[in-house]
Amino acid sequence: MEIKNQIISIIFISLIYLSCWSTASASGLLSETHRGETNLCPHNFITPKTQNTHQARTEKKNKTTMEANRAKIKNSINTILSAKHSIQPLNLKEPDESLLSKTSDQSPMERSTRKQKDKNSNYLVKSKVSHSDGLGWHSNEFNPLFEFNMTVGIPHGDFSHNTHAVGLGMKAAYFHPFSTKAPIYLGFSGGGMLLGSHSQHLHRDIEISVGNTIIDRIPVDLDVKTNNSIWNGFLHLRFLVPISLIKCYADAIVGFNYLQTNTTIYDRTFDGWLSNRSDQIISSSSQANSFVFAYGAEAGFIIPLNDKAAIKMGLNYVWGHEAEYYDETQINQWEVSFDGSTGSFNPSDLDGEDFNINQNAVPRKSTTNLFIFSIGFSVNLSNK
Repeated sequence: MEIKNQIISIIFISLIYLSCWSTASASGLLSETHRGETNLCPHNFITPKTQNTHQARTEKKNKTTMEANRAKIKNSINTILSAKHSIQPLNLKEPDESLLSKTSDQSPMERSTRKQKDKNSNYLVKSKVSHSDGLGWHSNEFNPLFEFNMTVGIPHGDFSHNTHAVGLGMKAAYFHPFSTKAPIYLGFSGGGMLLGSHSQHLHRDIEISVGNTIIDRIPVDLDVKTNNSIWNGFLHLRFLVPISLIKCYADAIVGFNYLQTNTTIYDRTFDGWLSNRSDQIISSSSQANSFVFAYGAEAGFIIPLNDKAAIKMGLNYVWGHEAEYYDETQINQWEVSFDGSTGSFNPSDLDGEDFNINQNAVPRKSTTNLFIFSIGFSVNLSNK
């Protein structure tokens, strides 16, 4: 800054001198021209005495002009010098002598190596800042994911011809990346859906007799529930498109479908004396079950809400092998009778043999293809 001010001062002084010199030269040139015109004019004859007087006046005038210009230059120089001395020097911190001594003691090779390390360190810092724009979902690193979704299943193909039920359920999944720098995940999921249900209430009077004499009647209330359900489990290979706003994904899945028709009888008596279980289940039996191979594909997108949580929506198609199952319309026609009403049973030890499920239906058989739409949330399990 001080050198810059000195250069500006020198240039400014030079311009002032040049201006004064030009002014003085112009004045002398005009006086010489005026004198020459006077001498050459035939109508104005000037005597030697008049010429000397005129020359003296011109010289005096030039001298006065030069003195005025010198005074202006002097004032300008004083102004520049005063402005120069009024500038405060920068308060620069003195270098650490220990660092200087260490640097001076190093050989040229060591100093060159140190400079290269500093350069690499600066590059790594800049690279880290430019390649990491946040944490969790807002980071360019790929972290483990946990997902929980509500699901809707719609049968397709022969499966839809045999049943018009729409499945409702849920599933959970976990995904782990192959690398924090690669958008490829390996994961697994498991869940289930209800494909139809039928409930009925039974009221019976248990007759207690001695011989042919009825000595008492005990009211019995039961609830009977029959459910069609499908359970599945899959291994996933996921590719996640690393877009900042919405992250799209595509999965290849392989696993199984498990279809089941199950009937459960619950004790609904006043004091629950027919069942010794806390869930009041008297009997549970399966009327049909099939375990089949399945595979498919899934695609969807993830919308981050913050560094951890995100909304997840997806649609997958599952090709399931052939299985046996009952339709919802079939189980709605089933009737359950209480054989224990004849008195040939032990009321304190009821089991499935005391009930008769009149199915009056033949299981249906087809492939188990279906669409599964899922919506839920995804959690980024980043440690940062």
